[in-house]
Amino acid sequence: MREIAGIGIPDSRLAVAALDLVKIESHASIYKHVLRTFVFGSLAARAERIGFDEELFFLGAALHDLGLTERNGIALRRAPEVALVHIGASIDVMGLGLEKLPPTMVAQTIEALPRDNFKKVFVDALFSRVQKDPSSVALTWMSEAARRHVHGFECPDFIDLVSAANFSE
Repeated sequence: MREIAGIGIPDSRLAVAALDLVKIESHASIYKHVLRTFVFGSLAARAERIGFDEELFFLGAALHDLGLTERNGIALRRAPEVALVHIGASIDVMGLGLEKLPPTMVAQTIEALPRDNFKKVFVDALFSRVQKDPSSVALTWMSEAARRHVHGFECPDFIDLVSAANFSE
């Protein structure tokens, strides 16, 4: 089993298959992001003494950018594995909670899984998805970002959907 910053990376057949899928479907920077998500989430769990199913969390971390999403804090109220995907990804994407992790563990993680221009690759991947299917991001943080950064982006917001509800008042 490979280890990064003291965190073992699951190597079951299912875990390896999930990583293989991510490697095929995603940019190398996103591949490293999902691994950092697992490592950072595991470090956060260790610090907070959160018990979790390691393989389930790993699969959630590995597959979260292939269509599994967290919405409006719901992830934090779910099973620990779902919350840890949210926490690990938030640490890796936005640095939220990074200061709570041991700096040596963060450095070991980044050394093992370099960011490789991750910010640009991640934002480009998000906007590519938005351009392909604008309705898929309705009522998410991604629609807010797209309104600011994707020329011609149109997608109903909450008020549009309430106004269009098929009820006579």
